[in-house]
Order: sequence, then C-alpha cells, then structure tokens
Amino acid sequence: MNSNFNEDEILTMLNDIEITEDELSNEDLTEIEKKKLSKNILNSVKIKKLKIKKTIIASSIAGLMILSVPLVNSNAFADITSKLSIIPGIGQVTIDNNKGLVLKNSLEVNSVTLKNLYMDNTKLVATIHLNSSEDYQCANYYLKTADGITYKLKVTDASYDESIPNSFSATYKLEYNGFIEKSSKYTLGVINDKATFSLTNNNFKEAFPSGILYTATNGKTTLNITSVKKDKNILRVYYYFTDKFNKNTTNQDPSISFNIGTFKDEEQINSTKGSIESSIDNPHFQLSDEFNNVDYGHDDSAQLSYENVSSFNLDKLKGSKLKLSIPSITYTTGNIKSLEEFKKNNDFNISLNVPKSGKTILNEVHEYKGFKFKIISIERLSDKKISLVYTVLNDENSKLKTLDVQLGSTSCDGGSSDATTNNVISVLPSNNIIGDKIDIDTINIRFASVGPFNTNINLNNIKH
Repeated sequence: MNSNFNEDEILTMLNDIEITEDELSNEDLTEIEKKKLSKNILNSVKIKKLKIKKTIIASSIAGLMILSVPLVNSNAFADITSKLSIIPGIGQVTIDNNKGLVLKNSLEVNSVTLKNLYMDNTKLVATIHLNSSEDYQCANYYLKTADGITYKLKVTDASYDESIPNSFSATYKLEYNGFIEKSSKYTLGVINDKATFSLTNNNFKEAFPSGILYTATNGKTTLNITSVKKDKNILRVYYYFTDKFNKNTTNQDPSISFNIGTFKDEEQINSTKGSIESSIDNPHFQLSDEFNNVDYGHDDSAQLSYENVSSFNLDKLKGSKLKLSIPSITYTTGNIKSLEEFKKNNDFNISLNVPKSGKTILNEVHEYKGFKFKIISIERLSDKKISLVYTVLNDENSKLKTLDVQLGSTSCDGGSSDATTNNVISVLPSNNIIGDKIDIDTINIRFASVGPFNTNINLNNIKH
C-alpha cells in the first residue's frame, strides 16, 4: 500500500490532477496503466476543496473499469487473519497451510535482479528490478518445474524511478495464483528470457504467519503491527488491516497510500513551501514523541504500492517513547468489478426523469451497500447533456464516513465533476440525444473507517 506504492503514492496532497476524457476512455490501456490512473484519480479527490476538478468515470465500461479492483468480502478476509504474513519487498500474503518459502537473498542475472520471491503450493509472488527504459509489462514471465511443468506469471504492479538524470529503473511485481507442483528445482524466466533464474532449496527459507506486536481498533477496523525494525536513524513499521464491516458491504483492501512518499518527496514538498497534512479524507501515518515532535510515514525508495511498511526518520524525534497514529483508513466500493460481471448482475441503477428544459429539484435519498447520498437536482443543459447535483449523507454516530460518491451512466460518453463545499455537480454528455429518462447505473464510493488509530512504541524494546 500499498498500495499501493511508487507511481501513485507520492504527493497525494498536491492539488488538481489534469486528466483528459481521451485518457479515461482509451480501451488500449494496460491493466497497470488503468490501476495507476485509478489511484491518481482517487488520491486527487478532496471534497472539501472548492477548486478540485476531476473527470468522472462514466464514458464507457472500459473507462469505468479504470476504478475497478477485485473486491473482497471483509468477513472472509477476517477469517484468514491468523495466516497473514508481511513479507519484506512483497507485502501482505496469506500463507497456505501455515507454511511457505521466501527467497533468502536477491539474485542477479544479465542486469536483472530478482529482489524478492514468496511461494507455496497455491501461489507465487515475486518482484524483479532492472535498469531499462523498455516497457516489459506485457513480456513473457513463467515458472518451470524440473519436470517441465510451466506456469505463466502476470505483472500485477509496477514502479518506475526516473529521479536520477539519464537513468531509468523499473520494479515489477509478478504473480501466479493456482496449484504449483513441488519440485527439487524451479526455473524462473522473466522478460522474454532476458534473464532466467535457477532456484533450488538452498535459495529458500521457510516463511511463517506474522505475529502481532500491537493493535489499535475502532470496532470496525483494526490496525495490526507485525514488526518494528530500527536501521540506524530509520524506523520501519510493518502492518496490515482487518475489518468487520456489515456483511452486505463489499469493500476492497485499503486503497490509498498512507505514506507521504519517499524522503526525497518530502524534500520537494518543503522546497516548494508546501505543507504535509494528515486528515480523515487524506490519512498518513505519523510518529510523535513526548515533546510534540512529529514525522510522517515515508515509503522506502523503489518501494511498490502493495508493501505494508511505513518508514520514519528518528532524527526528527526525541526519547524512546513514541506514539504511532493514523486518523482513518480509507477504502473504495462500487458496482464495476468486471465487464462480464457488470453485464450479468448490475446491482445499482437509478432511473431519473429528465426535464424537457431547465432544472427539476429531486431531493431523493438513495443508498448503496449502506452508504447514503442525496440527488438534489437534475438539469437538462442541451439535447445531449445533463447535469446532476448530489451530496453524501453521513450518520454522525457511525465509524464509517462517506468521503465522496461518483455517479455515472453507461449511456453517456464521458463527463466532468466539480466538487463544491457540500455538493458534487456532474455534467454528463452523450453522443446520442437524451430522452425523457436516464439510468444512473454506475457508482464508486470512497469511504473512511474513522479512528484515530493509536498505539505506543517503545524504542528500548526493539531488537536491532
């Protein structure tokens, strides 16, 4: 998160991100590009700021799928907590049968580095690093057993570092999900055989589920700290989240970075006289001491979004008694999971009457998976364009707070959305003439599980 994270985790507090309709409706985008654009959009949404403008995801199913990430059932997620482990360089994994294998040391072949690898008999997750400007997202990646059984791997995340002049580096996350035959030797082929790695038992050590050092909960979400490590002046905190939402609330893993970026990113923020803020709708980990000194969580350089680790500069803090805190945990939910699933079972649709001219006041309250919002009005701007005004509704006593709602229609072609202090004004254009009715059939909701989540850390108890 690790998102995460990285192409999408730096400078989330910066202002407007300019995104064209062409970018959103481009059906040739790779899955990594869609994911990257999705997180950029989500990270740019701050309802309370008047000048935020974002293109809404309503131009087409392909465009809508930019916000799509496979959703998981939160109760099922909680059931497997005891099998979770945080693997450095890999992130959060579920260890099959409470036992797995992890790479002891990184390996290098032909200037390609196999940085990390985890495998058991149900999955493989690996990260590779190379210095090349070529795009290898769609290259051939595979795992082969000694008996010649081959498993095709997919790139599921990527991070690019162009911070060094005249240099380029990329880190790719590779995954395979399914049964893997046990073998005395494995061959990992990457980037169309640019590099092949021969792996035996000597390259691996056993991995076990992580223990939990500290927890903090609001009754809905629990922050679990699995490890705290000190390396000179850097403190690294490894973590994961579990939740107990209503069984009807389909949610994904926390989707937005909880770190401000790398230590270099912070320098850039300070050099431009920017400010680092942490709030319910833009949460960051922070570490404070008894003297009110604070450092915000950072990503290590070249870290990918899925890694569940936050790094802190201890030079900014005094003493050994520290408090780790985060104001909320943010999630997204919506009805677009895949094109096939959308066609088979769309669980969201609001049919609205469109006035022949002018505006109609509606003040209709609607609900999706327990999250309420009010459609205030609908206005015809032309034969092919309408405007919706709507707002989120929150229960002050609930620990789950809706941050923003994005509504769209698959019958329309693109659009734009302006966030005002209390309302969202969405303009939906169509290639066809809009009749007397329109179906609002796509929704994306970003919400927060509100804390604060606090836990005390004593540096004297850390083994280093």
